[in-house]
Amino acid sequence: MDTSPAVRAAVADAIGIGKIEALLPTLEILFSTSLHRTNSGPWPHKGLQGDGWFAEVGSDDIHTSAGYALLKFDVDQVGAIFKANLSDERFGLRFIRKLAQNGIEPYLPVLAKELKTHTADSENEAAKNGFHWPLSFWLEGDYGWAWDSLFGHVSAQTREALADTKMTPLLDALQIADDPGDARTRSLYEFFLDKGMIERAVKLRRGIIRRTEDKAIDKKSFNFPEHLKRFDEMDKKHSLEPGLGLRVKD
Repeated sequence: MDTSPAVRAAVADAIGIGKIEALLPTLEILFSTSLHRTNSGPWPHKGLQGDGWFAEVGSDDIHTSAGYALLKFDVDQVGAIFKANLSDERFGLRFIRKLAQNGIEPYLPVLAKELKTHTADSENEAAKNGFHWPLSFWLEGDYGWAWDSLFGHVSAQTREALADTKMTPLLDALQIADDPGDARTRSLYEFFLDKGMIERAVKLRRGIIRRTEDKAIDKKSFNFPEHLKRFDEMDKKHSLEPGLGLRVKD
């Protein structure tokens, strides 16, 4: 095969566009190319199917083209390749998303791990400044799908099932939010109350309070007082003290 990055990336495109199953072994080899850029040829113009037009094409573009090409195939054709590359930095979640069409349960631990890794900076920010970035900041695209998929799974479980230790990492991965204006935060909070997971609800509420108390944030402009009332209403609905006994500073 031609060693030119532009040509190899174009080959990956062609295999994907044509869905040429006989060339899947070639596509797998192309996908194994490092996703970290190496030297590029002198201005070879090429329109990559995933990322638009590039003035230079390097090894990372070969990897990207091959990844998008693999996603064009049916799962029964490329499932083995997907499963062998679940930890791929750029395509792992996209592969899981396709595989999950046949059942998400086997991939829940991987989703939880990916979410925790992805949001580690949020936790570091919280430790340093006392609040997380809004959940929507971290949960775009495939990460949003991962969070929603985990939440959908745990929401369907009984209290007894949720007490199983294997559920702990899934619940931990969900509990990365503390933005009172975010619908996911509210859904997670009410879920904890519904399932009697009061300790987790308290931890989440503490995070919300830390965020609303940050001096760099104008409470009124973010409508925090009104948002917090909605949490108080959820507390009352479950016969709990509004604020779960925690104090919100003025």
